[in-house]
Amino acid sequence: MVRRMAAVLAAIVVFSSGSAAADDAPQVRSVPVEGRTQHWLGDLCIVTGIALIATSFELQGHANARYDDYLAATDPPEISRLYEETVALDRWSSGTLIGGQAFVAGGLYLRFLRRPSPQRVAFSVGPSRCAVSYHF
Repeated sequence: MVRRMAAVLAAIVVFSSGSAAADDAPQVRSVPVEGRTQHWLGDLCIVTGIALIATSFELQGHANARYDDYLAATDPPEISRLYEETVALDRWSSGTLIGGQAFVAGGLYLRFLRRPSPQRVAFSVGPSRCAVSYHF
C-alpha cells in the first residue's frame, strides 16, 4: 500500500515539474507522505492509570472497613492486627492513586503532546535529479 502511494506521488511530482527543467534556477519540491500515527502506548498508559486509580478507591474502601473493625475490636492482638492491615491497605491505596495519576499524565503526554516522528517518505525533484528518501 505504501509502495503504491509512493509510486503515484513520485509520478505526480515528476510529471508536474516538467517546466522546471527549462528554468535556470534549480527547483526542488518535497512531497511528504503522512502516515497514520499510532498512539497505542499513550492509550495503554491512560487505561492503566484509570485502572490503578479505580483500584485505589477500592483499596481505600477496604481500609475504611478494616478501620471500623479496629474501632469495634476488644481483643488486643486483634486490635494490633486490624490496625496494621488498615495502615497497609491505606499505603497501597495511596501508592496506586499516585501511580495511576502518573500513568494518566504520561499517557496524555504520549498521546497528545509528543511530536510525531519525521516523515517516512519524501520526494525531491529538481532539474538534474529526482530523489526519493525513506526513513524508518
